[in-house]
Amino acid sequence: MRIWTRIRRYTKLPFRVVFSLMLVSWIGVFLLFNYYSQSSTVVDDVVGTALTKNVDPNLYYTRDIRWLPNSRKQSNRTFKVRKKILIVQRHPASERFKVSHVLCKLLDGYRLSYELTRVDDKPFLDIKDALRPDVTVGKYSLLIFVDIKTYLDLKEKTKNTLNSYSRKFNTGILFFTTNYVGYARDFELNVRKPEKEKSPLFVKINSSSVILRVTKDGGQAERPRVPKGIGTRWMYLSYDPARVPYETVAYVLPGLPLAKKRRKRRNPMDPQFDRVTVLLDSGRKDGVKRVFFAGGFPFFVHTMLFLDSLDFLSTKSLTFSLNRYLQVDMDDVFIGSTGLRLRREDVMDLLSVQSSLAEKIPGFRFNLGYSGKGYKRGSPQEDEGDEAILEYAHRFTWFGHLYDHEQAHRFSLKNLIRSMKRNRKFAEDYGIPLNTSYAVAPHHSGVYPVHEDLYTAWNKVDKITVTSTEEYPHLKPAWLRRGFIYRGIRVLPRQTCGLFTSTNFFKQIKGGRKALDRSIHGGELFETLLRNPVMIIMTHMTNYANDRLAQYTITKLVDYVRKWTNVRLTYAPPTKLAEIYFGLFPQDKTPLWRSPCDDHRHLIIWDSDKTCSKLPSFLLVGPPHGGLELLQSLLRLNHDIVQMNNISSKEAQFFSSENYLKGLDWYMDHFAKPSNPNSISYEPSHSYFTSQAAPQRVNALLKSAKIIFVLENPVMIAYAHYKHLLARHKLSQYKFTDIVTSQTNPELLRMRTSILRPGHYAEHLGRWMKYFNPNQMLIIDLNELVSQPVNVMNQLQEFLAIEHPLDYHKHVRYSKDKSAFCEITPSNTTGNCYRYQKTVPDSLDESTIKYLQRYYAIHNKNLMRINQKIQFKLPKWLQDIG
Repeated sequence: MRIWTRIRRYTKLPFRVVFSLMLVSWIGVFLLFNYYSQSSTVVDDVVGTALTKNVDPNLYYTRDIRWLPNSRKQSNRTFKVRKKILIVQRHPASERFKVSHVLCKLLDGYRLSYELTRVDDKPFLDIKDALRPDVTVGKYSLLIFVDIKTYLDLKEKTKNTLNSYSRKFNTGILFFTTNYVGYARDFELNVRKPEKEKSPLFVKINSSSVILRVTKDGGQAERPRVPKGIGTRWMYLSYDPARVPYETVAYVLPGLPLAKKRRKRRNPMDPQFDRVTVLLDSGRKDGVKRVFFAGGFPFFVHTMLFLDSLDFLSTKSLTFSLNRYLQVDMDDVFIGSTGLRLRREDVMDLLSVQSSLAEKIPGFRFNLGYSGKGYKRGSPQEDEGDEAILEYAHRFTWFGHLYDHEQAHRFSLKNLIRSMKRNRKFAEDYGIPLNTSYAVAPHHSGVYPVHEDLYTAWNKVDKITVTSTEEYPHLKPAWLRRGFIYRGIRVLPRQTCGLFTSTNFFKQIKGGRKALDRSIHGGELFETLLRNPVMIIMTHMTNYANDRLAQYTITKLVDYVRKWTNVRLTYAPPTKLAEIYFGLFPQDKTPLWRSPCDDHRHLIIWDSDKTCSKLPSFLLVGPPHGGLELLQSLLRLNHDIVQMNNISSKEAQFFSSENYLKGLDWYMDHFAKPSNPNSISYEPSHSYFTSQAAPQRVNALLKSAKIIFVLENPVMIAYAHYKHLLARHKLSQYKFTDIVTSQTNPELLRMRTSILRPGHYAEHLGRWMKYFNPNQMLIIDLNELVSQPVNVMNQLQEFLAIEHPLDYHKHVRYSKDKSAFCEITPSNTTGNCYRYQKTVPDSLDESTIKYLQRYYAIHNKNLMRINQKIQFKLPKWLQDIG
């Protein structure tokens, strides 16, 4: 400020002028600083690890990892890469974030493993590390840059590192140019915004492109008119084919100019080189394969080419095979209002369409679901339709609902069995073939959320092994629907096609025939079939009468898929579909139980006698022999805090063991229904602390639950666990020092891991921090709980937001006679005392203690970093680390 005062004094300029100059200067400095901060590249070091940070699941998002063998060999060595994609962005600015969102949705829909990161984060160090001569395994099968400018702004050394990685592991790089305008000198490409044109624009595919796998040249595809703010931007790429050996994959055909008056136009060029939306660099110039995307999303051609690009750029196919298994279910045969049901001519048309589809999909049959009570309950013409469908029953496959189309969750086991038996007898009386071991619950009731009696009845009456639902894990988004196995019944994901019991005429569809056509012609229904190797489509009987929307939709969909893709549509019975599905996705076998109260639709089809208030409000978690029992004893003084019911074992171990497969009802049965609205329940567990699966499972079911950890000096925990093993297995021949310092003996190494791993506190807490907000977690030092239980318990009640907290000052006091904190009885005498029986090492030499302190030093340092996220008072054993 003093400088500007002097400038004003010497130049004798008006104050307003000087102030304006000062403001402009500061803005310039700010913009310059911001530019250089965004242009920064790979940092030299990354502090901490992913487990010691509060990891944002959107930043590091990974799924199951599989290996891809690379055919490229060097010096008799075979290089391999993980089946994982690295998506790189500079910062989550609005438009770039939109592209990232589209990419993540596509990759999630196709179940591809990926990481979303920034240019200055750890994955870049992994790429650099992979270039060492001794490394034969690459972490990423390909790289995607959300914005090409992010790559162009990298330092040359970093670019060379990425290119060297691509050459070594024979992987490629995919660029999006939707947020860049100008000349990309590195690739001799020009990126420009499209000129406004009056007529509709059409995209053409290069049928001879080496990229094409799923995609087929189906002619000209009209560029969709997407509302502003919904899709991503479109750009055009142009290049000189005489200078660079590129291959155009897709381009936009010229349209009519917007204005009739003559305007100055650019030099005319072939649209294959001047209006490119997808471009391939096959690596002939420098050995690095690249694909450039300038076209926008959503657009089915670009979606298919994106998938083809992933397969082309990686060492082996990342996406599914070209086989797509299609099953079309016709629900609610014989169920429908008079005037909307099938007539004989509708049945004959259905047979004709089935025959036509069977020529394109060998063996195809419609799969009809029936409820016997509705038979012949329409008009005379509709009753004839019911008779016709039974006359040709052998031409279809069949599955059962319930006899009166009941909602299963409203009925007991006895009533469900009676209904299923009546429905089966109807099928036997009228010659309906039932040989598929497949059933569907009306209204999807009872499948998920699980109604135990439905599964019991299915197993007992019809020996059902396969069913399907659209409700797991949620109805929306449809691209995240999954299957699961429960009690031997394989539940497959079911897809909708926009046809419901309320949509029997084109005019009843929102947007009419045009909207349905958009869904079929590259829209939601088309993409749903592409991303589901096993697809069960739900339709209803009334959709096959009236305007015959189902016949129209299925026929058009099959024709469009055959026109634009190389997908092989295949038919298989439900049991075979289940084998294929869980063979492709074995990770889906175990369900992930979620709270029905988190989804309004689930709450509607859940037994009304059940209540989410039985679920625990918080969990007590800690390493074995770490003092959870002491905390539980103190919690019992507050009668509003209720522990889960006693069971045969000390812990339910629901989230960490095979008990998880027993279902939500089994878990909820361990909790009493709250006696008053202020009561809260909790579950204590040692096994959840070290479990790999527990944090995700707990988060799925108890999103708002609070997690309380009790931690002790890990050296003491290790010794206590050793003493436990001695008492349990009588391994007196092994000394504690021999086990924890062992480096070679396989048996001792297994015991060493079992003893020492519970003390890796940062690792275990890191898993919980991935799924829970730090505000939901509290860390209690066991030593403080022992020495100051009153203060700790009052702090704990405040953390839990107890409606009527107990003042522990009035209920617990220290007794000198018993050398412990004890309960104060109503008569002001000493009651039960609260002690923690610490396992003190009796014959542990100093060298072993120092060895363990050195061993746990890195884990304790990482735990101190966690203290920046979850504030807790540092215990002495943590303060003393070097």
